[in-house]
Amino acid sequence: DDGNDEHCASDATTMFRALSCNNKTLKHLDLSGVCCRGTSAEAMEHALRDNSTLEKLTLDRVNLSKAASVSLARGLAKNTRLSLLSLRRGDYCYRTLAKALKINRTLQRLYADGVNNSSFGSLAQAIKVNTSLCFVELDGGGTVGLRSFVDAVKYNTTLQEFAAFSFK
Repeated sequence: DDGNDEHCASDATTMFRALSCNNKTLKHLDLSGVCCRGTSAEAMEHALRDNSTLEKLTLDRVNLSKAASVSLARGLAKNTRLSLLSLRRGDYCYRTLAKALKINRTLQRLYADGVNNSSFGSLAQAIKVNTSLCFVELDGGGTVGLRSFVDAVKYNTTLQEFAAFSFK
């Protein structure tokens, strides 16, 4: 990593630590394009687990490693307040995040881009059993993946809007 990545990750770590320990008023955190790995991923997990005011988290254009995706999933699984999660135009391990979506009971809106073929089944299964999602927007994939989500939508009892783009 170059110095910019290290500085960027340090800024994300500081922001997540402040959110976890001190901030009791912030409702929307947008860290689009910020590096998130190592200690910043761990801080993100703690912030999502401990903070009781954050309602919206935007991590667009963030490339999360598998380890960082695990941290996000752990925090999301324990979170009791977040209602919107945006993961657009980045690289995310949706298979890992799907496990958290099965458990989380507060997330109502999910924006997800770049869902790959290996993640379709896991993410569709999570949407099928999740009892809080009202809106899901997915971008990416193929007709096989879209069929998985159509089946999930049939069984989900809370989903009101489902948008799928770039399924060819």
